[in-house]
Amino acid sequence: MAKNIYRHLGVLLFFVTFTCIHSLAYGNGGIEVVGDFGFMNGTLVAYYGSDNHIALPDSYKGKSYEVAPYAFRGNRSFKTLTIGENVTKIGDCAFQGCTGLKKLYYNAKSSTCGYFQSYYYDGRPFFGCSSLQEVVIGDKVTSVPKHLFLESCVNLNKVTLGKSLKSIGDKAFFGCSNLFTVINRSSLNIIKGSPTNGYVAFYATSIPKEHGDFVFEYLNESYFDIFYGKYRTREGYFLIDYTGDCKNITLPEDYDGSYYSVQGSTSLSTRGVETVVVPENSLIRNIEDNAFGSSLKAIVMMNTNLKLSDSYIRCMSRGVRNDGFVLGIYDEILAYTGDESDITLPDIGRPCVVAAGAFMNNTNISSVIIPENIRRIGDGAFFGCLNLATVVNNSSEFNVVAGSIENGYVGFYADKVVNSNSISTSIGDVVSDATLDIQSYSLGGVKVNSDYRGIVIAGGKKYLRR
Repeated sequence: MAKNIYRHLGVLLFFVTFTCIHSLAYGNGGIEVVGDFGFMNGTLVAYYGSDNHIALPDSYKGKSYEVAPYAFRGNRSFKTLTIGENVTKIGDCAFQGCTGLKKLYYNAKSSTCGYFQSYYYDGRPFFGCSSLQEVVIGDKVTSVPKHLFLESCVNLNKVTLGKSLKSIGDKAFFGCSNLFTVINRSSLNIIKGSPTNGYVAFYATSIPKEHGDFVFEYLNESYFDIFYGKYRTREGYFLIDYTGDCKNITLPEDYDGSYYSVQGSTSLSTRGVETVVVPENSLIRNIEDNAFGSSLKAIVMMNTNLKLSDSYIRCMSRGVRNDGFVLGIYDEILAYTGDESDITLPDIGRPCVVAAGAFMNNTNISSVIIPENIRRIGDGAFFGCLNLATVVNNSSEFNVVAGSIENGYVGFYADKVVNSNSISTSIGDVVSDATLDIQSYSLGGVKVNSDYRGIVIAGGKKYLRR
């Protein structure tokens, strides 16, 4: 009983002390609101917004500033946080319990952490940030303060160290037991399993190296892992990450003159890469499943010796044609890289199909001619082509109907559709007489003769019918 009383008295004493120190530090003046942030005597003390992505102010009235203890405590709305380079101190538990936070960009060039420095309240501004998975230390940061993530972020699994980093404070990452990957861009000697440099690599299984915008990991010990239910040995270089922001990338020909593989199911798959070019003389052993994620539209294979896994068979291509089309080895039109607004799908002299999503969201295309050799158009191939107003279909395998989602949305946005085999649609203003006979009509340069009888109205559009 006495122990419980002493414990409660200790907690009460702490908060009384905290209140007194807070009053001495910030005074009792009013809070000045700057955007969504509240400042008191030059210190950031509160946040009033609800954004998913928060960037702390670069400065306060052109000067550096501190973040007060508990300033953001319990805010679960934001998922990413950027700490600016002019933040000089981060208070105790400033972001405590911000369980929505997943990624932190830490750009404070030189800062300290915490006010009280007691055993239990020794900084730890990110205490209880259980969803934080990745921390990026900016290239201008020279030091990481001690205790910054001490026993606070149990799911932190990846840290990138910036180029200018000179020191990491005592136990800055101690207790982050899932911190397996450390990308070291600094001159610090980061060693797996070592308690030096704030325990940043104490739990690490991987310390990759950079090669331009690409990050490589070297596995110098063979080991077995379970990969889709099969055991296999992994050794050598693996491309594990892409740090750039381009949607269309060309893989490195080699890594320091050596062969490498592209690892599957890593953060490469979340970068939104749409087109990947494999250079002709590349030393790539393998591209694993799920290496690039669902945003990938095409892999342009300049190196025909590389064999991709089954999940990428559909994406394999012979390269970009002179007319800008990417054609797959199984006679699929995979993508269009040109900038013409009026396009004609390629006629390769044999049956061909248009792959699902091949032209998705290409708002530059205004008209398309479909040759006779096209046998099928995949799901959503023309979805999002908002300016595709004219479609001329010469294929005998299917009809294109204006306003329809069939045949990959090719006619969904169209004002004019011509089918050489049966139906022509959208020929002008709607008329009330649906049985009107006509002798001839010119549509998009195609003469519709007396074989077409009558006009049918559907969905507010006028259609010619045989």
